Amino acid sequence: MSNFDHAGDVALVAEDCGKLVGAALSRLCPDEEPAYGTIDAATPNLALAVAPEHRRNGLGTALLEGLFRKLTEARYSRVSLSVDTTNRHNDSKNTWDLLPIMSRSQNG
Repeated sequence: MSNFDHAGDVALVAEDCGKLVGAALSRLCPDEEPAYGTIDAATPNLALAVAPEHRRNGLGTALLEGLFRKLTEARYSRVSLSVDTTNRHNDSKNTWDLLPIMSRSQNG
């Protein structure tokens, strides 16, 4: 996601000694400008990135949980996340509903 200043954008970042090491972002994409994996204009698209040297220690989970809390507070009931199903870092402790794209409903 670029130009992170659209209405409705939500972001959490993680830093280590002033260096950006992770981010969880969401954005609403209008119907006329859908991003890959967009469900509809009312469902935020999610992006998650964690620097390789900071993976597998709970940082990604903490960023996602924090973002889900913020989105729940904003009254969103689901998000869209496009993932590569062969990604070896996909985490089995999160339950994702299989749709034409991967999505997860976040219930309060």
